[in-house]
Amino acid sequence: MEYFEQKKNAISVWLKNSPKSYIIYVLSTIILFTPSLVIFISFPEYFHKYVTIVAYIFIPAILIAFLMDAKWLVIEVAKTKIGKIIYSIMAYFAYTKAEIMSKWMIYDITTADPDQYASATKTLIGMYFIPAWLMIITNILVILVFVVAILSLVLMPKKETYRKALQYILLKLGFNWSFHQGIGGHILFFYLGLVFFMALFAPLTQKALTYIPQKNIATTTIFESSYYPNKTCKLIPYGTFIKLLGDNQVSVANMHTFEIYKLFFNDYQFNFRTEKCN
Repeated sequence: MEYFEQKKNAISVWLKNSPKSYIIYVLSTIILFTPSLVIFISFPEYFHKYVTIVAYIFIPAILIAFLMDAKWLVIEVAKTKIGKIIYSIMAYFAYTKAEIMSKWMIYDITTADPDQYASATKTLIGMYFIPAWLMIITNILVILVFVVAILSLVLMPKKETYRKALQYILLKLGFNWSFHQGIGGHILFFYLGLVFFMALFAPLTQKALTYIPQKNIATTTIFESSYYPNKTCKLIPYGTFIKLLGDNQVSVANMHTFEIYKLFFNDYQFNFRTEKCN
């Protein structure tokens, strides 16, 4: 009885002192994968079905724990000076990435110089900024966690434990964080969650980016922010929507003022062509 009481107390202490995300990692692994050994040995014909069921439970559990860790990591990094510098740099590159994506989109749709579409570029940057920032911050944090984890392994013989080595390196970087005893395993679980997250996030991001042109949102945005009824170009029918490009060049949309109601239909297909103004 004393043995079980000690184990009970140890588990209680572990549950109290460990982060919730780590508890989810460990318990989901033990509860879901331990029976798999029994099924594999005793009922091999059902093993494939069991693994399929486990995947639908285990992967969401790992993703939830990973997102909890990621939220904590993003917030805690933002509290430090070096973190604020990193985020500022990432925001710059995210904005630049979003601007590049916006200009490529404008050129792909209109075949005109995207530098002439300042208003449309600003609007599209707003659409692309968050996906671009998420891609960049994910890459940076992954590299940062990986480098720190490897350095901690290198210093572990000198610092006695992995946790002490990790705290030493992070303290040098300006991160005054404390960790639980199982931080090494926690990092491994974190990377497992990262693998699942990236496997899910990458296709969703791609779909989110391709969703915009497929649903005509980007095209409509370009049209509404940059094209106006023609009142100046003699070679273009009066009332046709145009965008002045300079050097007697004009981008012409297949939309007239009396057709403006078509904007309410998402399936309207815009076409843009470059012609001479006068």
